[in-house]
Amino acid sequence: RMFAPLLKSCGAVGIDMDVSSSKTLADSLDNAQRLDDPYFNTLLRIVATRCMSQAQYCVSGGGGSGTSGGGDPSQSLSHYGLAAALYTHF
Repeated sequence: RMFAPLLKSCGAVGIDMDVSSSKTLADSLDNAQRLDDPYFNTLLRIVATRCMSQAQYCVSGGGGSGTSGGGDPSQSLSHYGLAAALYTHF
């Protein structure tokens, strides 16, 4: 659902994009090349990035285990782009 614009764009030009995980997305983006257009891959990466959720920040220890900020367990501290189950940055 969140990658619908990317999938639509890729489908229109015959590119197969697998967005089932961050690893398959990265592999698909790596393989999406056009020899006649050196900017094609860069454009696809921009579209993919714009489809992703904006980062949410939390205070260390402020939201309980595995949550971001408000204590909502559905708000995981995972990092989709890095394929990391738990991500912190300081």
